[in-house]
Amino acid sequence: MLNIFKLDPDFEKNDAACDEIREQIIGDAGEKMPEMTEELPEKSVKRIEESAISLKKIAQLEADLEEMKKDKDIEMSRWTAKIAQIEAKLEADFVDERERNRELKGKIAEAKRKNDDLEAQLRTRNTEVREGKTKIGELDGKINALQSKISGFETQIECEQKERSDEFTKINSKISQSDDRSTKIGADLKEIDSEFAEMSRKMAKLETDFG
Repeated sequence: MLNIFKLDPDFEKNDAACDEIREQIIGDAGEKMPEMTEELPEKSVKRIEESAISLKKIAQLEADLEEMKKDKDIEMSRWTAKIAQIEAKLEADFVDERERNRELKGKIAEAKRKNDDLEAQLRTRNTEVREGKTKIGELDGKINALQSKISGFETQIECEQKERSDEFTKINSKISQSDDRSTKIGADLKEIDSEFAEMSRKMAKLETDFG
């Protein structure tokens, strides 16, 4: 019995399948070839006709197999071209992906460098802030000390101003007393001058009288 197989163009054993079919066809035909010495002529003729028909079938099957082989080769060529196209696309995609990965790695490295720079700047700023806070604390201490000194100076100035005000009051009082004394002395001097003038007038009159 002849087995007919459906050939898959992607199957690697198509050639082996064709050979197997061909061997089965030839084997079946060989089994049907008549032996002229053992049978009657009528039967031999019939067997020869059957053999001729079998040979035609074999030829047709071989032609069909050749056509199938050609179709297989065409299909294989088509699949080979398609596979080559897919491989080319995969290769191009791989190159693009590798380039994207390279660019991505470059961007990651650049971002890491910028991040390191920012962290360094942040550490510097934090150090400056700590130093600034320390300096501000020192300045606050100096300002508090100065304010304390200023407060002491203000208290001292107020005391000195009060003392000077008291002294000025005393001096003004003494000056007022001196003015009173001066006024009294002036009045006394005027009185003495008046008396001296009167005495001078009297002496002049006496001189006139005794002259």
